[in-house]
Amino acid sequence: MTNDKPYVLAFDIGTSSLKAVVYAYSGKSIASESFRYEMITPEPGWAEANINDWKVALEFVLNKLKNNGSLLKEIQIVAFTGQMHTAVLLDESLEPLSPTIL
Repeated sequence: MTNDKPYVLAFDIGTSSLKAVVYAYSGKSIASESFRYEMITPEPGWAEANINDWKVALEFVLNKLKNNGSLLKEIQIVAFTGQMHTAVLLDESLEPLSPTIL
C-alpha cells in the first residue's frame, strides 16, 4: 500500500505514565510521546493515582503531537487503553472525588 493514511492515535494510560502513539494504516509507528507521573502509595501495599495527573499528561502529549505539523489532521481513529479495572468517581462538575485506587 502506497498510502499510509488514515492514521490511528492510540493512548495507554498506565500506572506511571501516559503514552500516545500515532500509527500509519500499515502499522508503522509515525510519532510517539509520553508523560510520566507518580503513583501514590498512602500505605504499604496500596496504590492510587491522581486523576488530574492523567489530564495533565493527556494535554501534554497532545500538545507535543500538535507541534508535529499537520499530523493530527490525518487521524481518523482514536483508541484508549488503561491499566486493570479502575473506577474514576466524579462530582457533578466532572471533577474527581478522590484519587483512584489502582
